[in-house]
Amino acid sequence: MIPTRPPGIFLNAVTTRRTGTAAGLLAVALWCWSGPALAGGSRALGPLPFLTLATLIGVVTGTVFHLVRGGSLAQLVRLPARVAVASFIGVAVYTLLLTFAVSLADERDLGQIVLVNYLWPVLVVLLGGLLTDDRPRRVPMLLAVVLGFAGVAMCRGPETFTRPAGNLLPHGLAFAGALAWSVYSVLLRRWRVPDESCGSTPAFLSCSLLAAAIGLADGSFERMQLPPANALVWIVVYGVGTVGLGYPLWELGMKRGSVHLVAVAAYIIPPVSAALMAVLFSEAASGWLIPGALLITAGAVVAARSGGPR
Repeated sequence: MIPTRPPGIFLNAVTTRRTGTAAGLLAVALWCWSGPALAGGSRALGPLPFLTLATLIGVVTGTVFHLVRGGSLAQLVRLPARVAVASFIGVAVYTLLLTFAVSLADERDLGQIVLVNYLWPVLVVLLGGLLTDDRPRRVPMLLAVVLGFAGVAMCRGPETFTRPAGNLLPHGLAFAGALAWSVYSVLLRRWRVPDESCGSTPAFLSCSLLAAAIGLADGSFERMQLPPANALVWIVVYGVGTVGLGYPLWELGMKRGSVHLVAVAAYIIPPVSAALMAVLFSEAASGWLIPGALLITAGAVVAARSGGPR
């Protein structure tokens, strides 16, 4: 008779502090590609068809990853009602907002849209001070906010102050998405969600179904043609990488690894993502993009160090 192992033993045995930290670092590397993948896939296939297919592949990948680690399907869906609602807004709605922001943005604004989204570390600390017992010090927190928004303004270049933008809707959508993700992240901490639960996987299933429903209603799928090769590449990069592995790996890094090391590593996401956007989409290239990304990164660093008594 083949011996059986209790559920979760494999998960606990494999995920040591070192492997948990490695998982978080890998998530950071995968998330650097989320902006370019969204931009490339949305333009090649259409935002809603791309999001439907990519997140569906991400759900399959995330489920397989969870089962291989010794988890059960029940753990993926057995969430408190408030956590399920929060994950829907913080993951599914956030992803839809960011996708629409990237797809509606002018080519020259692609890098800026992604960087607006990366204001979320600052927002997490701000909201954490309101919704949890973690009270950041006021002066460093104010400096973090100023640095973050100054970075977004710098990304637009000098014309930010000399000429009004033609369309700020994508920027607003990206900021709303960052706010939704920040609220979700803070609520997870406030509610002490169990380690073995992974709310992002079922939330991305909701995201895929919602994107498909909207796409069918507005005719996006009727206009869709046979996916070009580059669309398939972006589907795999975003679906398997960012969604399927990135979110579960990030949760492992936060729950079982070195939170400080993983958080510090996450500071590289804005500048690396901005650099990738500039290389892959020449229209997004700007001499102000990387300096602006570094300002946003500096804001995230200051925000992370602003905790403690006031």
